[in-house]
Amino acid sequence: LIEKIRELGPEKIQTFLQKEPALAKYKLRLHSILKLPSRKEMIEKSPFSALSVLGKIDWPAIALSDGSAAVLSPSGYEYYKRSQVRQDRQSVMQTYWRTVKSRETTLEFTYIRWLAAFSQEADHLGYKSGLELVLATENIPFGVFQNLIIETNRHLPLFHRYLNLKQKLLDLPSLKFHDVFAPTTLDAKNISLTSAKTLTANALAPLGPTYIGHLKIGFDNNWMDALPRYQKRVGAYMQDAAYTVHPFILLNYRQNPQSLSTFAHEWGHALHSHLAMQNNPFETYKYGQFIAETASTTAEILLQDYLIKNARNRKAKTEHLLQALATVEETFFRQALHAEFELGILGLTTHDIENTDQRLSSLYLRILRKYYGHSAGVTDVDARYGLGWATTDAFRRVFTSYTYATGIAAGAKFADEIQRSTNKGQGSFIPMLRAGGSEYPNELLLAAGVDLQASKTYEPFFQRVESLVNQLEAVIAPG
Repeated sequence: LIEKIRELGPEKIQTFLQKEPALAKYKLRLHSILKLPSRKEMIEKSPFSALSVLGKIDWPAIALSDGSAAVLSPSGYEYYKRSQVRQDRQSVMQTYWRTVKSRETTLEFTYIRWLAAFSQEADHLGYKSGLELVLATENIPFGVFQNLIIETNRHLPLFHRYLNLKQKLLDLPSLKFHDVFAPTTLDAKNISLTSAKTLTANALAPLGPTYIGHLKIGFDNNWMDALPRYQKRVGAYMQDAAYTVHPFILLNYRQNPQSLSTFAHEWGHALHSHLAMQNNPFETYKYGQFIAETASTTAEILLQDYLIKNARNRKAKTEHLLQALATVEETFFRQALHAEFELGILGLTTHDIENTDQRLSSLYLRILRKYYGHSAGVTDVDARYGLGWATTDAFRRVFTSYTYATGIAAGAKFADEIQRSTNKGQGSFIPMLRAGGSEYPNELLLAAGVDLQASKTYEPFFQRVESLVNQLEAVIAPG
């Protein structure tokens, strides 16, 4: 069917749209089919599966300081690199990346061929680069991507202030990159699932009674599988494929501040989908990746700010500040880092890509060291971490990392406006959620007053980060 539509061409399709009003709900999909292949089609054209390369590695096991064994598969690595024991963190990261290094040539070849396929496809369709082609899948201007990188680089000193605080909290003479993932949170109290529901509903109350009413319907009708259990899929995600039913959430809720933040995040996704389903036909209820993280991070920010404001004591406030800043690091700065790396590689010509010699690792290392302040003495980033591009997470999120960073920046702007408003539920946020996929995501954000090509759009986000850092400095100061 897709090929038949493409054979008709844009002029005939436009004629059909003008003559038949019932086709209006298919307009965006038809235009996308005519302009370019879908993201799924592009990925399927990859000559190799990058993930399969990592999946075939014989992952090593190491002995930890307590005598237990740790198998350093990608999932094991993600868990054990967060150890409270510095010696274990160092051993985990050195061993894991030494193992990945043994497959560097294969991984790089796989990635390069993938990029070459995108570059060739882009050239065939008249785009200047693979990046331009990817942005076109959701009609995103290049200026959005470019402005993210510019604004992030301008505010790296603010991120470095947070890293200096992390070193202080960990009581380390210097911060090594294997310390970046160390837990800085305190011994958190148990936050029951019932408490998570109450806290989230209270925090999101500024979104108005209609939003909260839908949220409580989801709570009362158990639209989630919340608790961890044996062989359950790890992580958290929201599924909204059942248009005539309701969204459903998978969580692994562990009664700590991180799980609570994730709880609000996923319910933000769910309410976005629920409102989109209620207000759109099947053909236009699904919204784009570019706007998805805005709804979820708005909810997450509202929760975090509520918890900080209502903290009962210094210990609780410190806990919530640390969780908020961890979200900033993981969702904004690390994703912007990957986006800048992708900007570097997707701007290469096919000839450049095919004649690289460990260019991917050297490029990634340079950007990683810049973000984490290596030359300024903020974080010592060993050369082995230049292979950071070769991870399962990076392959899964190829070409979408920027949407997480722009999403939380837009979310901070919405949260700021929502918190300042005296009219609950009024404003541009709820209408944007209701719009679903009835328009391209950037157009929906522009209609809501969020222009991610403008520097001022990022001001609420960075002002919030500065406030969080200032508050953390104050609460951990002696006296």
